[in-house]
Amino acid sequence: MKKILFTILCCICLCGCGSKYQVSELEPTLSADLPHVRGNIKKISDDSCNEIKVIFEYKNGSIKDEGYIILKNLEKDKIVSFNEWTVGVSNVGTKWLDYKLKFKKIECWPY
Repeated sequence: MKKILFTILCCICLCGCGSKYQVSELEPTLSADLPHVRGNIKKISDDSCNEIKVIFEYKNGSIKDEGYIILKNLEKDKIVSFNEWTVGVSNVGTKWLDYKLKFKKIECWPY
């Protein structure tokens, strides 16, 4: 129960009022030894964007960079769980699970 409340509070704090989406804490995962990102997202507006680019920062020690995932056809007020292959993340191998991820922003995709 505490984890659910923490996730909800993080969504509110990170995304703020007036945002079009709420995003949970992001976690690094591996699938077929490729880096993936797992989390939840909720569309809270009538935004007409059918595809979005979820941009995140990944960091481990002195290594810090950005990557993103693409999500499609999100419905308003529906929480969607995802575990998507990352774009812009390379040469991390199985050490990907040691990285810390931080949500940065969401853009309509394609622009």
